Order: sequence, then C-alpha cells, then structure tokens
Amino acid sequence: QQSEGQRALATRQLVAEACERVAAAMRLRELHDRDPEVFSGAIHRLLEQDGGGKVEDNAREGAGLELLRYYSHVSGCELLLCSLADYPRALPLGSGDVSNAVVFVNSVMAAFLESALECRARLISVHPTLLPPPDPETSGRCFEGSA
Repeated sequence: QQSEGQRALATRQLVAEACERVAAAMRLRELHDRDPEVFSGAIHRLLEQDGGGKVEDNAREGAGLELLRYYSHVSGCELLLCSLADYPRALPLGSGDVSNAVVFVNSVMAAFLESALECRARLISVHPTLLPPPDPETSGRCFEGSA
C-alpha cells in the first residue's frame, strides 16, 4: 500500500509524462504537415499492425480518419517512430533516396525527443517540485567515448 506522498509523486509523474507526450505528438503532427506522404504511410502501416489486419478503405474511412484516429491517442505516439524507421527499408535498393530517408527519419526522432525534453524543462522551470530530483548515480552517467 502506497503512502499519500508516494501516490502524489506518482500522479505528478503521470501528469508530466502526459504533457511530454502531447508536446511530442504535436511536433510529430507539425512534421507530418511538412511530409504527409511519409507520415500517412507510416500511420497506415501502424494502424494495420495494431488492428491485426487491413484497414478498410471505404468512402467513410479514408486517410483523414486514420490520421484523426492516430493523433487522438497520444499515449502511443512513440509507436510512429518504429513505423517511420521502416521507411528507408521500403525504398528500392540502390536508390539515392535511401540516404535522404535515413537523414529524414533521424531528424524526426531527434525532433520527437527534443520536444519531450523541452516540455520537461518548461514544466520543471514553472513547477520545480513537480518531479523528484534525478538520482545522483544516474545523472552524471555517460557512455564511454561520448562527449
């Protein structure tokens, strides 16, 4: 059984995570507007996998409804990153577009992480006691050879 303080901390952490997810989903939507073909294809593949089969292509359920269905559930917005990672593999072998696709997917992933981190920094600056301080053992950890 959790104490009142532990429940309050868990709630604050969930609120912070929800804010970060919304910020990341908004950034993905902005990037989607810049390159709708790549994002629409990735969302379509993601919804096919999630639904366990083909997404129906009837007149009432088109690409617009797929986008609404995906972006209205920000709790799984990071799943789009996995689907986008497959985008360069879907291009023909030897295509010059593959290297551009890898750079594009990398920039999308970086933008996703940056938006979540920017949101966390804003939350902490406005509400400094929202989250517990980082554990000293993990805050200074760097990978060997990193800057």
